[in-house]
Amino acid sequence: MTRINGGDEEEEAQLKVYGVLCSYWLPPILKKPQATSLSHLRNMRQQVKITGLDIPEFDAAWGTITLALDKLRQHVHPGPLQAMEFMPYEGQRSLDAHARYFTDRGLVPYEKNMPLGKDVDPLRILTDIQPAQFLHGMDNHVEYCKKITQEDGTRK
Repeated sequence: MTRINGGDEEEEAQLKVYGVLCSYWLPPILKKPQATSLSHLRNMRQQVKITGLDIPEFDAAWGTITLALDKLRQHVHPGPLQAMEFMPYEGQRSLDAHARYFTDRGLVPYEKNMPLGKDVDPLRILTDIQPAQFLHGMDNHVEYCKKITQEDGTRK
């Protein structure tokens, strides 16, 4: 989430959610998609769905998400913020998050196109099919982290 403070200053908040990955659609894209219409390309996304299965850390994050949404509702103008729907996974709370690969240039005329990272597009498939009407900008950028446990049990 990003917000602008006063002038041109931006402040970004990141939320880590501990849970069980129950659904995902993640890069890299290994072959060119069969459907390459503008509508299809506009909606291509990286997505994860996480459930807690009664993990206390997930319940704590759920409370934080609820508070953040309440704060956001207070500052969105004009009109009310549409309620978010959380679809359960096997009867458990779950969080579904996604980011599109591309944004229509007309919606963000002030943004520059960013190259897709090598971890997201190592075969340059997305780069090759990206139409001129779309850009890959800051709102499309996703950072990936991987927890690595070393032989001595320490985590990186």
